Amino acid sequence: METGHTNPTSLSLDQQEQLYQLTERAARSIGIDWGPYKSDTIWTDRGPLILEMAARVSGGWHSQRTTPLATGMNPIRAALRLCMGMPVDPEDFTQKWDRVAECRSIFFRPGKVVAIRGLDAAHNIPGVDMIHLSVGVGDTIKPYENCADRVCYVVAHGASRAEVNGIQQEVADMLKVETE
Repeated sequence: METGHTNPTSLSLDQQEQLYQLTERAARSIGIDWGPYKSDTIWTDRGPLILEMAARVSGGWHSQRTTPLATGMNPIRAALRLCMGMPVDPEDFTQKWDRVAECRSIFFRPGKVVAIRGLDAAHNIPGVDMIHLSVGVGDTIKPYENCADRVCYVVAHGASRAEVNGIQQEVADMLKVETE
């Protein structure tokens, strides 16, 4: 189960280039020759592998939050311009800064939610861009069997991986969802 992602990758430039070439070949091989495409990839001992390929922008807060926070790029605006028959604005793919942004899930104990503590304070931690909590008191957190069962996403950004990891840990320590 995916627990989150960090932007930018920690892979070497050579590894990134291999992934880009693989995903471009894969997109063309399934007939994607216009518009956005995304792929979920992993780096293995055998090299790059594709887990998923789709003709759309990336979800999971990539295109919406972490890419803009980390780079200043705007892939959603670029895709919308294409869909409306407008030319893509190069500004949408121009890197404006070099930051780290990360989306992480917090996994609370399954059960009926009886209390939520620390949410407002966690929102106010510097570097926290978003906390998406999809349960409230009285709701039930199901056992985690797939990605759709995740109930909390935290998007944070900073100057380094260490800074962002610290922010994520601070949120995880502060935000408590009590279940019975």
